[in-house]
Amino acid sequence: QSRGALLAVGGMLVALVIPRLKNPRVLVGAVAFGIGAIIFAPASVWTRLGGLAKITTSETMELDKERSAEQRFQILQIAAIIASDHPITGVGPGAYAIVHREYAAKLVSQFPIAQGAKDAHNTYLRTAAETGYVGLALFLSLVISMVAWAFKTLKKSKGSEREILRFLAYGLIAYLAAGFFGSYQYLSILYVHLVLIEAMIRDQQDRATAPAAARRPRRVFLAPTRPVMNPASTPA
Repeated sequence: QSRGALLAVGGMLVALVIPRLKNPRVLVGAVAFGIGAIIFAPASVWTRLGGLAKITTSETMELDKERSAEQRFQILQIAAIIASDHPITGVGPGAYAIVHREYAAKLVSQFPIAQGAKDAHNTYLRTAAETGYVGLALFLSLVISMVAWAFKTLKKSKGSEREILRFLAYGLIAYLAAGFFGSYQYLSILYVHLVLIEAMIRDQQDRATAPAAARRPRRVFLAPTRPVMNPASTPA
């Protein structure tokens, strides 16, 4: 039911599946995936999506019976206020929930359903609130430069290595898209993902600059080995 997860999956489908729909196997797989999602998704998912589909402005959020979108919108507004009040250094990593509670209490008339120690539910606003706009700029430069590097390398890649790097690159974009609905900047999986992309890129660069003989696949021949007998079991 996560908005971020739905956005990420939708983005991956658009980027990877739609350009390949001419392939009958891909088309059948996409149709099967869609049917499975319709059958097995809980009813609450469609209730949430149905409510969100009617939301066009902040005034129409009352149509969302769960008030989830309305609460999230108020939380995001508080996060933006905190970030603007601490533009350079932020409030400190991990301190957002405490500061949010203080701001929400002061602005209770304006944000009545965003009270308590809440998370920002937005990677970029929370990064700005905790580390300032300087920290946000550093974070964005890290992930955006990695995406740009990956797509630049894709133009020169071939075969299975190209497909692996493509999935890693689009997976990173999907993760960053999901970050608009969740705070994911501290999760180790993001940085493992970045390291995997860099490892793939550097491996391809090393292969491209290596001598032709070194780029040939090596054939390993294993000589048959005889089983080693236990001396104690050898008959006298």
